[in-house]
Amino acid sequence: NGCDVLVHEVYSDSGFALMRPERQQYHVNAHTSATGVGRIATKGRAKLVILTHILFFGSTEDRILREVRSTYAGAVVMGRDLGRY
Repeated sequence: NGCDVLVHEVYSDSGFALMRPERQQYHVNAHTSATGVGRIATKGRAKLVILTHILFFGSTEDRILREVRSTYAGAVVMGRDLGRY
């Protein structure tokens, strides 16, 4: 609670909605939606969220960032290999 950095895997809510139900079941049980990551970050009072293991499901980086930001008001970025944050 009050962490400086939260590194979290994520999948796109909008891309997920387009998937077949049998694929949705696996992903909903094994991964976290973008809006879910935002809620976790808000509850944990994270100062920065770095998204990793990103499942786009046909979505875009901008869309996923907007989805996270719909439930989290802090800083959020896409993680990059060798990135410095």
